[in-house]
Amino acid sequence: MKRALAFVLLTFSALALAQTAQIKSGAAVYIEPADGYETELAAAMMKKHVPLVVVADQKMADYIIRGTLRKTEYNANTNRAWSADSASITVIDARSSQIVFAASASTNRGRINDLADTCAEKLNDFMTGRKTRRLPW
Repeated sequence: MKRALAFVLLTFSALALAQTAQIKSGAAVYIEPADGYETELAAAMMKKHVPLVVVADQKMADYIIRGTLRKTEYNANTNRAWSADSASITVIDARSSQIVFAASASTNRGRINDLADTCAEKLNDFMTGRKTRRLPW
């Protein structure tokens, strides 16, 4: 948990100190494999109309997306099941290695596609200049 918090703080510190980067609309993006989360994220990006082109070859990409999915196993009435607790994405400029965007999402429902939808929506909002929803606390 402390490592995750340190990573998030480091990521946001790097973003705050760096120049405000823009992700070009129509740019090619490669999503690194992440235990199946990459497929859900690609589908969510299409569903949310994120203006990026997902490519299968990392060499052709302008940006690289690294996604993580944290799963927690739980036992509900002696039936074993998986619950997806949180996910995050980091968009990296392939040429400069600069982190240009980072987002995370969490849920108690255990639906990976909800997490991917939230991350894709935050990326789309960043690219289009819309403000993301703010929680009241």
